[in-house]
Amino acid sequence: MMIFKLSFYTYLAYGLAALAVLAFILLAWRDLVRLVRAPKGLGTGVGRIWALARVTLSESFAARAWMVPVLWLGVVLIIGSLVRTHGDDMREWIAALLMILLRGQEYILLILLLVLACFSLPRERERRTIITTASKPISRLELYLGKVVGFSVLAALLLFMMFIGTYVYLLIADQMGRKWSTVQYQAAVTDYDQGKLGVGPPPEGKRLDAERGFLQAGNYITAAGGMQIAGMIEYSGDQTARYLKGSSSEKILTRFASLWSAPGAGQQAPAFYFNFVALPLVEGMPLPDKIKINVSLQAENNPSQTGIREHTLELEQRRQTGFYETLWEPDPEGLFSYSVLDASGKAVMQRDYGRVRLEISCPTERVYLKVRENIQRNDSNVLALGMDPTRGPDTQVPLMSPHMIGFEKRDLYQVEGPPKKEARPQPLESMRREEVEMYCQMLEVASWRFRQADLVAGKVPLNPDGTFTLSMLLDLDKTANNEWPTSAAVMVYNQTAQDKPYLRTTIVAEKRLTEIKIPAEALTGGGDMFVDIRCLTPGHWIGANNKSVRLAQADSPFIWNLAKSEMIILAECILLVVVAVAASVRLGGAVAILVTMVCYVMGNIFPFVQEIVTNGADSLLNASDKRDLAGNWFYETMSGVYAFVIKIVYVIVSALPDFRIYQPLEYITQWRNMPIMTLLGVLAGTFFFAVPFVALAYLLARKQELA
Repeated sequence: MMIFKLSFYTYLAYGLAALAVLAFILLAWRDLVRLVRAPKGLGTGVGRIWALARVTLSESFAARAWMVPVLWLGVVLIIGSLVRTHGDDMREWIAALLMILLRGQEYILLILLLVLACFSLPRERERRTIITTASKPISRLELYLGKVVGFSVLAALLLFMMFIGTYVYLLIADQMGRKWSTVQYQAAVTDYDQGKLGVGPPPEGKRLDAERGFLQAGNYITAAGGMQIAGMIEYSGDQTARYLKGSSSEKILTRFASLWSAPGAGQQAPAFYFNFVALPLVEGMPLPDKIKINVSLQAENNPSQTGIREHTLELEQRRQTGFYETLWEPDPEGLFSYSVLDASGKAVMQRDYGRVRLEISCPTERVYLKVRENIQRNDSNVLALGMDPTRGPDTQVPLMSPHMIGFEKRDLYQVEGPPKKEARPQPLESMRREEVEMYCQMLEVASWRFRQADLVAGKVPLNPDGTFTLSMLLDLDKTANNEWPTSAAVMVYNQTAQDKPYLRTTIVAEKRLTEIKIPAEALTGGGDMFVDIRCLTPGHWIGANNKSVRLAQADSPFIWNLAKSEMIILAECILLVVVAVAASVRLGGAVAILVTMVCYVMGNIFPFVQEIVTNGADSLLNASDKRDLAGNWFYETMSGVYAFVIKIVYVIVSALPDFRIYQPLEYITQWRNMPIMTLLGVLAGTFFFAVPFVALAYLLARKQELA
């Protein structure tokens, strides 16, 4: 079970929201009962809410809100005709159209509803037309909900019209994309058959695009065991030995729990002990006497520069050949948690910086460093030593098994192919098995681990020939040999049969699904399944993340996936309406718009605001500046005022809705089916954020004052 660590001010914000909801329930319980119970001679509150909603809907259409789909379609047709993608890639073109279509719906509806909802009640107060409404036997809750329901239904109707237009537009674009992909594939087949220089086999992705089209909602099983990048991997039984390659962009990532330094002056601060087993890059090559590693430490809850320590260490060969170790004592300020002793020796103050993130890389050439799994205390590459014994053991191992990454670019981690000056490699199928294994061991590898629980029968459908489909969506980067196609070696192992890997060479199409068929034995072996990918083309790089390699399942209907994206937009519109109508209960239209926009903007940049509030202006000063200014009356006074104001801002920001949960493009532009639990989570979040604003609007509203 995951436990979220929240600050005192976040709890305070949630507490204030809970008090508002509690006050609403205590004061509005009669009005809540009237929503479902009809007094003598009157209908239920639901009927009265719908009557008010119909009036609101009629007023909106009288204000020509029906023109929004027409305006949206005109803008989309103009922008869509101007969209061009690199190399006339049809999949990227349709993804760009999807972004234009859905973002256009989202933004134009939010602007429309912001204006209508913020000016509805103020305009009625100004024109005195609300007197007629307030004189009816309706409660202030019904009055508020009538406005919210009316604008929400308006959003749903407009979205439905734009949904139909979007689907028709995409059907036309899909037919155009299929025809163009067919032309491109046939041209590639002709060039390959004619043996043109530098032309590889026809891209399989183009053929699939021509046959299947682009309106897909794929279902996949991703690697629950994660993706890691290593210089070399060795499989043996239940253990998987990974190696960090020297003079590469590979890094080892791990975390420690709060590291407490011993209180009192003169006490030794925590230190780190590193030890690695090293192997030469080429068998038989002598190992150096010393191996360098670059280490970086950062307190994750204190991301300012004062909380980062970077250093280059030298591992010295000590006990036996291939075993290297060293000790490092970093400056504890801003990094290690600490206590302060009073005159009696009791710890009276403390600061907990929380988890500490450790990164390790190796700049030494022609070596491999073995990365142990950290399953046991004596099986870790790094230990934290000499901590405060009153806080727990004075020796601590990392919290997790070390994670390895490569060069990061565009949220992807890349694996490097052979040196750019090497000759174009021959197909692996023409090489002996020993040659294949030796060649692949020299290349950087990206490895995915699929857990055995996800490989049971039924989850991964089998093809008629007894195979299953492994799908890959990879990115490419070329620093040389741009005219060559990018070739990759794919090896698939089952944990119970690691001596018999399935090997396949394939041409990788950038940002397009590459599918290969794998024998069912890799699924049914009874253990975890590993998928290793290496780049074979000199001067090329392959980029991937945890979701880039997946096991294909049956597709879902695209129209249903599109409808779920539309429902995400509708939920966002409803929450904006709830906030806007609540703001307009007591405020004028222009001020209500300003308040609602602040809520929306803050709800979208919440991490940025939280970081500013947490670190404050002190993040602009280094440790020496703070020490120099300590004791200055102006600095101390302004720091106190600033700290008070920033805490108030923190409470307000924590109480605002989190609009980041609305991501209508997250799945559909990746051709993935949105899980129904994701949609239900967004709807539940909308209700959770809306209830405090409903309570606030009820507490602020008075029928007699509105009239």
